[in-house]
Amino acid sequence: MQEIHEEQINRSYIIEEGLTSIYVFILPIFVLIVSILYLLNYQNGEINYIVLFISMPIFITSTLSYLNKKIILTKSSLYYFVNKKSTFSVKLNSEFKLLDISQSAIGKILNYGTLYIFDNDGKFIEYKFFKDPLNFRKKFVKAYVYEMKKIDPSFQIEDIDIDEKDIKSIDRIE
Repeated sequence: MQEIHEEQINRSYIIEEGLTSIYVFILPIFVLIVSILYLLNYQNGEINYIVLFISMPIFITSTLSYLNKKIILTKSSLYYFVNKKSTFSVKLNSEFKLLDISQSAIGKILNYGTLYIFDNDGKFIEYKFFKDPLNFRKKFVKAYVYEMKKIDPSFQIEDIDIDEKDIKSIDRIE
């Protein structure tokens, strides 16, 4: 896999940029607020600092997780970036094997889920707290069908309704 940085991707080729859901902050913000309230109410003792030192790493970890991960779907490839550097990529017409989405009951309500992407070599990524996974899957399938129709014009996917106008709307610059 070649080293690709996020800035190297031509913006006109990008179909979708998938991010971590903002709901990843629900628990860390709750813990941080509770620990600050505890610190303000009980100002005596070392336990206050222990509570603050427990809550801060949780909040910082979730913030870094939110800011440092991104999936970019282009017209022919998918890239997974950590710290603006691609750690996983697949070409839709040759390396891609499987895309799967799972959502818990809360994930369905808040519109986030876990995205799994596998390539032909058995490598995969698991992207937790992915924002709007069903919309991303729809756009991914459109791009995949478009790439496969260039190889085989009779290519179709069962159980998924895709309009031909949607496929044609993915304009490609050769």
